[in-house]
Amino acid sequence: REVTRLTAQLGANPIGIHVRYTDRKIPLNSALSILRKRLMQVPDQPIFLATDNAHVQRKMKMEFANLYHINKHLPDNGERLHWPATDVAKLLEAENALIDMWVLSKCTRLIYSRQSTFSQTSVYLGNMARNQLDDVDRNSPKVLLKQLIQYYA
Repeated sequence: REVTRLTAQLGANPIGIHVRYTDRKIPLNSALSILRKRLMQVPDQPIFLATDNAHVQRKMKMEFANLYHINKHLPDNGERLHWPATDVAKLLEAENALIDMWVLSKCTRLIYSRQSTFSQTSVYLGNMARNQLDDVDRNSPKVLLKQLIQYYA
């Protein structure tokens, strides 16, 4: 029900953005740069943000007026949300993660890291084509070097 409600609230042609920024940080400046370029084409396009970081969520809410996200627990200290020792409601936060994933899959465009299984699952669920995707790690020297090492290892 929450996925249906959110997608209806977002309206037509939303941009999804997945920003993992606790234990595995994506290049935030790169992601925001891509988002700004997309919004230059359609300035009032709705944005759905799925993130694990309170700072990222606050920063994006200040910059982007048409930003939507679900209400979930985001540690202010930037720690991982799904950490075994945390006292958060684990089932509720797992459900929130699934809602984020499904809503991202319903977006017209996705700004993401292909290194993220979470993001890739949204791509598969939404049966998204390559022209709908903006991979922030596409030209990352760090990611390319890692892939090269893995290939020859």
